[in-house]
Amino acid sequence: MINRIVSFFILCLVLCIPLCVAYFHSGELMMRFVFFWPFFMSIMWIVGGVYFWVY
Repeated sequence: MINRIVSFFILCLVLCIPLCVAYFHSGELMMRFVFFWPFFMSIMWIVGGVYFWVY
């Protein structure tokens, strides 16, 4: 079991580090993320609420 946890942690590091470096070096992309992420999440909350209200 510990082998799976360690390999999952290594996989997360290998996938996340290049993405984080790319995000932090791109100011415009980071600004779009900061402003559009709450908008996207609010749409997800509304859709989820309507779904559970209907069903």
